[in-house]
Amino acid sequence: MCWYESVESIFNVNGVYLERKSFCRKGVFDAEIEEVETRLGIELSPQMRRFYKTTNGLDLTHIDGSFHERIFEISKIRNYTDLSPGAARDWIGDKVYPVPDEEYFVYGEEQDPCNTRLEYLRTAIAISDEEANSTLLINREVRFANGEWEIYDLSTYLAGAARFNSFYSFLEFDCESHIRDLKDYFEQRRLQE
Repeated sequence: MCWYESVESIFNVNGVYLERKSFCRKGVFDAEIEEVETRLGIELSPQMRRFYKTTNGLDLTHIDGSFHERIFEISKIRNYTDLSPGAARDWIGDKVYPVPDEEYFVYGEEQDPCNTRLEYLRTAIAISDEEANSTLLINREVRFANGEWEIYDLSTYLAGAARFNSFYSFLEFDCESHIRDLKDYFEQRRLQE
């Protein structure tokens, strides 16, 4: 399933159609992307550029009906240390704890979120606010041969970051997790009836 199918499936779980609450916004033009890239001194990855040309950010609906901006609209993207200076300082701390490459460059279920190179937060780009103690970041210290940046889902409950080797791999994981949560919620409600 590709990322937009994963996102689309969030809104139809167990036959219950959830209101989108502006989940898809009008995409942006190259000039808007280039302005952000110039401001931050970073070239967005090919996947992220396609995402923003398709939709300017992403909102997800919570089970209680509230919603949050999971991924910023492009004009809100900024340095993590500017978004949350205190949190960045707390995460980074004074010491660097080396993480060997063989432990760091592991993705998927085998990954240990504690093996995060927190010193990379100094240059990270925030593409979301803190939501439920989780912030989505572009790690500008790791770029793959295909032009994709490593993505961090930095979270206090993980004591580190879930790391993804592309923007789309994060989107698919996040949307599938959201779908599981919604299915669990509806199953619990069914059992209570």
